[in-house]
Amino acid sequence: MIKIFVPYDDREKVEQLGAIKSKSPFYLVPDSKDIFTFAYWNRPAIHPVINGEDRTFGNNWLYVDLIPSTCWYTNVRSNIDSVDWERLKEMCRQRARYCCEICGATSDYSQQQYLECHERYLFDKNTKMQKIIRFMCICSMCHKVSHFGLSQVQGKSEEALQHLMKVNRWDKYRARKHVDKRFQLWEMKSDMDWVLDLSLLDSIGIKQVE
Repeated sequence: MIKIFVPYDDREKVEQLGAIKSKSPFYLVPDSKDIFTFAYWNRPAIHPVINGEDRTFGNNWLYVDLIPSTCWYTNVRSNIDSVDWERLKEMCRQRARYCCEICGATSDYSQQQYLECHERYLFDKNTKMQKIIRFMCICSMCHKVSHFGLSQVQGKSEEALQHLMKVNRWDKYRARKHVDKRFQLWEMKSDMDWVLDLSLLDSIGIKQVE
């Protein structure tokens, strides 16, 4: 059998074609099936060493990592196809040995705790460049902290704040102060127009969608 990467929205289609469900995001194509039928999903795994990636960027610290409002919907996920996004996520999980790179948590589907791919960007105010610099495997809770603004919209800010306090061993005053400072920085960045630089993807052969 051959293992293929299948995004959630494509699962029904590949099942109809005869692929067999395996551990997400993989399906298995039986030897009796024509592999060319599954060519769209039959892509190699991404090598864990990415030329140009700074694996020390931001260290493995947990902090509120707000994206400027002028950069919303301009990220890696929105600029590559869904199969390549699954490949990238799986690479992040594998090289982190299926643990959160920040708090060490593992996935727990019963608690809706997942391991997700987080993008860390360098914002250069001189060039107005938003450059992808690192990919991380982090758990759902650390992701809620990173995207604290979204957590507020979803009514999960207190949950995110408690996780920030727990991981960083901060009291509520220090955690709130950190959040306030990060929102002040977000406001300044949101007054600028940024150019997205995804050149890091070139070294792993992922093309941006038109």
